Amino acid sequence: MGNAKEVFVNSKRKLIWILALAVLWGASELFGKDLLTELGIGAASIWLAVVAILLLSISRGIWNRVGSSSIIGLVAAGMKFTGPSPNACHLLGIACLGLIFDLFASTLLRDGGVKWWRGSLVGVFTAYGARSFFVLYAIHVAHLQRWVEGGSTMALEHVLLHGTVVAFLAMILVPLGLRAGRRLSGIAPSAVTSDADPVYEDGTGRS
Repeated sequence: MGNAKEVFVNSKRKLIWILALAVLWGASELFGKDLLTELGIGAASIWLAVVAILLLSISRGIWNRVGSSSIIGLVAAGMKFTGPSPNACHLLGIACLGLIFDLFASTLLRDGGVKWWRGSLVGVFTAYGARSFFVLYAIHVAHLQRWVEGGSTMALEHVLLHGTVVAFLAMILVPLGLRAGRRLSGIAPSAVTSDADPVYEDGTGRS
């Protein structure tokens, strides 16, 4: 009974952290662009994507579960939708980022112990993958006018130019975010640098 209660408390704590990070991402999407503009910082989509990937990596360190990152993306997109003048491009971009991060994190971070380079790969693949998926969907499925008219030039700039900046920063920030998330969740920090057996809630390798 004691173990079941402890698992419930740990799961509840992790869920609270996940929801808090989702709300934080949503808030950054609602107010981040205006804040960056006031500070004289351009290319808001780059910096908002970097913030989002960092928050996603922290949340994945807290609770490494398939689908968790997609849920966070949907919450953030929902918050953006409730804001003034919701934009289809922004909503699609947020959802894509959560989905693609989930895909690569579920593949590369599926065991409890993860070396830093796996986190870096998740960051790089997410940066390019999310932007590529977004462009293809926006042009060929959703037929969003801005992207259809922008053509290949706009698409390549979004994926290769801006995507490379996001990928470089994500390569550094995702491993750090995973480490921070694991510490917040109470999992032993050594789990971040080990490729050994999965580490469970009590810090052991038992199944």
